[in-house]
Amino acid sequence: MWESLCLGFHMASDGVVLMFWVPMLFCLVTLLILYFRIDKASAAPKNFDVIGGRRMILGLSGAMFAILLYCFVTALMIGLSKVEQGHIDYATLLKSFLGYWLYMFSFIGPFMMLGVIILGLPIIIVLSKLRLASHAGALILSVLIGAIYSIYVIYNPYNNWCKANTLECANSNFWSVFVACFVISLGFSLAARFPVWRNSET
Repeated sequence: MWESLCLGFHMASDGVVLMFWVPMLFCLVTLLILYFRIDKASAAPKNFDVIGGRRMILGLSGAMFAILLYCFVTALMIGLSKVEQGHIDYATLLKSFLGYWLYMFSFIGPFMMLGVIILGLPIIIVLSKLRLASHAGALILSVLIGAIYSIYVIYNPYNNWCKANTLECANSNFWSVFVACFVISLGFSLAARFPVWRNSET
């Protein structure tokens, strides 16, 4: 799914990408500074039942850098596939990779981060009440989101190939969404210092 989006990057307006790149760079630098300035021991205690504001900022910084890593790996995989198909050579990939990576980060990164803020934070607050604000909770949440989206694709195929190969299309979309969600949610979970299994009350 993301590969189809990324292959269409060159059709996107450079002006739109530049518009996204500036706020993404600002957020990246700001969250990096806040992450190192926040006292981790007081902001992210081992036992908790409510996620405080500083812990959320720590988590958002982790999610941001997880998105950066996800874009790096995805850009690399797409670049290597282009090399295998003979579209470019390794020298061209090496020369242009940084631009591809940052281009992708500035294009899909804002939508991912917006999803974390609008959908992710409320869900994490609910998970903390259920004592599932943890790495395991991140895994469970990612599986559920992937499953929900794949079911949606089954009933609403978005192209002719999906209509003819419903289960294969649903499976492909499940893994695409699951991997993206798990990388981001695990980044949030690790930076926010969530426990492995369940958060306990103070």
